[in-house]
Amino acid sequence: SLSALEQAIFNVTKNAILYSGRGDEVRLRYHAITDQGVTVVISDNGVGIAKKDLPHIFEPFFRSRTDVMNPGGTGIGLAIVFDIVKLHHGKLHVDSRPGQGTDFYITLPRHAEDYHARIPDDQGVTYDFSKAEGGPK
Repeated sequence: SLSALEQAIFNVTKNAILYSGRGDEVRLRYHAITDQGVTVVISDNGVGIAKKDLPHIFEPFFRSRTDVMNPGGTGIGLAIVFDIVKLHHGKLHVDSRPGQGTDFYITLPRHAEDYHARIPDDQGVTYDFSKAEGGPK
């Protein structure tokens, strides 16, 4: 639903702001809008996420070393995003470059049909709930 998409976007955007420095840029764009689904990309040029932490960032209360240094988060915002995307049979992809920033791709289908957005084929982590029980890919 729209309110669920709004909540997911809010949570990721809040993190992007928390982990970016003063004067850094946080970008929100609609990567793809079709009859089948909507893909939103939230990008920042903040501290980034270590590759070893990427598969864990959606676990409730997980705090990476970067998180521990930032007292602003609780560790549940991304777990909520994960649940929203999973409940809506969507797709969630994260690419991050430590010291350079992070890109979150959130795709929610408009219908029950599968929809696959074009996302970078990087070293990130993807959760795809559109066909089966998702896990890191």
